[in-house]
Amino acid sequence: MDESRGPVNGSAVARSAGVNFKRERIWGLVGGAVGVLVGVGLSLEAVIVEHSGWYAGNSFPPFFTTRRLLAYDACLLTLVMAGAAFSVAAVIYARFGRHPRTDATGAALLGLVLSALGGVILFMRVYALTQGG
Repeated sequence: MDESRGPVNGSAVARSAGVNFKRERIWGLVGGAVGVLVGVGLSLEAVIVEHSGWYAGNSFPPFFTTRRLLAYDACLLTLVMAGAAFSVAAVIYARFGRHPRTDATGAALLGLVLSALGGVILFMRVYALTQGG
């Protein structure tokens, strides 16, 4: 047994252990910046590349019913993969990070939001394709 890592009897850890408030602010800023980049990037990609109007569509944009692989699909797939990468980073931070609670929570939350957002929009595209417009 390696006693340098602390007790192995399952004792409770202090609530403030592994937390750094400066890094929490950094994760908040990173999350906000990524959110703005994703929102603006996806909307500009839809308008400029897919030629959707700013106010086009009722329940979903008309280009969602296009039966071919779009650049928008690649962007959404990249969004899901980025979310998965942040989720993997959260696991690594939880195990090896200097501030595991702060870093793992920030990375996990960002990964969850990115994966869920990309997955829901991809699902809506598949739904629009199956409904035929």
